Amino acid sequence: MFKKLAVLFSVAVLSLAASVSRADTINGTQVTGTLTFLGGSTNFFTLGGNSGTVNIGSGVEFSYEGLLNTDTANFGGTKLTVTDACNFGICASLPFEMTFTDPAFAGFTTLWNGLGLSSSFADHTLTLNFGGGFLLGSTSSIYNVDVASAAAPEPSSIAFLATGLLGAAGMVRRRFAA
Repeated sequence: MFKKLAVLFSVAVLSLAASVSRADTINGTQVTGTLTFLGGSTNFFTLGGNSGTVNIGSGVEFSYEGLLNTDTANFGGTKLTVTDACNFGICASLPFEMTFTDPAFAGFTTLWNGLGLSSSFADHTLTLNFGGGFLLGSTSSIYNVDVASAAAPEPSSIAFLATGLLGAAGMVRRRFAA
């Protein structure tokens, strides 16, 4: 009987361990984004139909379509993709700055910088700057988002805890059986 209970307990704990979600995604958090041109103060993302703050995971979070090009910022999982697409094949893009703020942001790593953006990170805010220039087609830069670590235990830690509990249960059983 004890062996059956031990097996059921082990299966239940390992199933729980496999289903524990780690804080390795920013989906569902709220990010505030701005897009300004030539050092101005107007947030063009809000003119593009987005409010300044959106929930991550709702499709393309930020976009602005101008006369010559379309600028988008799309978060997904732990990635941010910034794209500047020319509406007529080739275009001149004005210097711009994008900022993204979310308390879940712990840092960023550049994975691909096709746009040649300069970047900085401070106080949960990523700042991206484009110096302007001519673009051909659609060009993107991709960043990995480092997520602030939450108190979610790792599945392996739960498995070790379960193994210890099984060992303790076995010792108690032996003590009472003697």
